[in-house]
Formats: sequence, structure tokens, C-alpha cells
Amino acid sequence: MAKEWFKSFFNNDYWLTYNFVDSKEKTNREARFIEKALKLNKNNKILDLCCGYGRHSIQLRKKGYNLFGYDLSPDLLKKAKIESGKQNANFYLVRGDARNLSFQNRKFDKAFNFKTSFGYFKDSKEDYKLLEEVSRVLKPGGLLLLDTKNKNYVTKHLVPFEKIEINNVGVENRQRLDSKTGCIITERKMVFLDGRKKRYIVRNRFYTPKRLQKMLENAGFVVKTIYGSYAGEKFNTSSPRMIVIAKKVKR
Repeated sequence: MAKEWFKSFFNNDYWLTYNFVDSKEKTNREARFIEKALKLNKNNKILDLCCGYGRHSIQLRKKGYNLFGYDLSPDLLKKAKIESGKQNANFYLVRGDARNLSFQNRKFDKAFNFKTSFGYFKDSKEDYKLLEEVSRVLKPGGLLLLDTKNKNYVTKHLVPFEKIEINNVGVENRQRLDSKTGCIITERKMVFLDGRKKRYIVRNRFYTPKRLQKMLENAGFVVKTIYGSYAGEKFNTSSPRMIVIAKKVKR
């Protein structure tokens, strides 16, 4: 079993072969969804948890919001710093593990964990630590947007094999469901123009709405609504995504 796979996966190779899908128009649409779903205002302190290269925070910062980006990858944080500087949209960037946030209690009004950055750890107990930490750093009444894929949808739409070329990099993906853990396992091979070869194993754990709601409740949240897409459609079993809006209980 691959352990802590994400510590080496989210590097410059990842950026080179994934950023192409994140067009400016797509990022703007997603940022508007975050803004509306979390009812952001300019006085909020907002945590972008697992911010990657900061594309959503940059757009929200340009609108005047107060963002704090948090991520484990030094490569992606460096790109976030460079790009935010280019766009005159600098925001706070902090490196660390989402299971142990380096912020004081009740610091933030809102938080979002976007684009399936939940379910990376070795078991559900470790995933739960992330929820506990977000609850700790949110103020009572604060809102969390947790965006992941719909388990029912993703298991029905597995792509066993695909071979593509991205930015002159040959990429092969093999995907399977691990029946023991319920994780989607992706074996990703890359061949670069200079002859370099890389292989990564990616593990994503997905939850049913009922299971995730219980985890959130145990961490001190109450689920307010669940969306099935970034268009704000209500969640159903056929929805591609499961986007949970949860409120921290006042305690």
C-alpha cells in the first residue's frame, strides 16, 4: 500500500500535466461558486485549505477578499506566490499538513477545501483529523465548503486505461477500485521529452453523503446543504460531485 503518496505527487510534474485543464474561465466560474455558496464578505478571514497553486484564492483576492492559502507542496506554493504576484493579488501562503494546521483556534470565518483534496490519507481516521482541525480554526457559526467527487458517480465511471499527451509529456493512467478500502487507485506513468520516466500511485477515498455527514457532525459541524455541481444544482445519486456546505456549531 502506498503511504503518504501525496507528499511526492504534487510537484512540478503534477503542475505540468494538470494545469492545462484549469482555464481562466473555468477558474472564474468556480471562484464565483465559492463566493456565493459561502456568502463571502470583505471582513471575512478565509482559509483555502490545500490551495495548490492558488488559482481560486487569486481570483477571490482580486475581488478584495482576505485569503490564507495552506498546502503541503513547496512546488505548488512557489507557483502560487509567483502567479499571485504577477496578478497583483498576493495573499498569505503557509506550508503544512492539513491534519495539523498552524493557526490559532477560531481564526477563520470561512474555509474551503476544493477539487477533491479530501480522502488522501491512509484511513478515515486520518481524514477525520482534517475535519477536526478545520472545526478548531473556524469561528462558531463559520462555514466550510468541502468539495469532493460523488462516490456513486466515480465508481460507475472508472476509466481503466487512458493514454494521452499533455504539454509534450506522454501520460498513461490505469484506474481501479480497491474493494478492501473503497479507494480509487490510479497508477500514473509519465515519459518526458528528455527521456525521464516517472511513476506515481494515487489513492482517493470517497464517502457516501451519509458517512461524510456523520463525520462532519462528530467534528462539530451541521450540514446545511449539498450541491451536485458548481452550477449549484442539488445533489443526487447521479451528480458528478458532492459539495457540502457545513456550519460549525456554536460551542
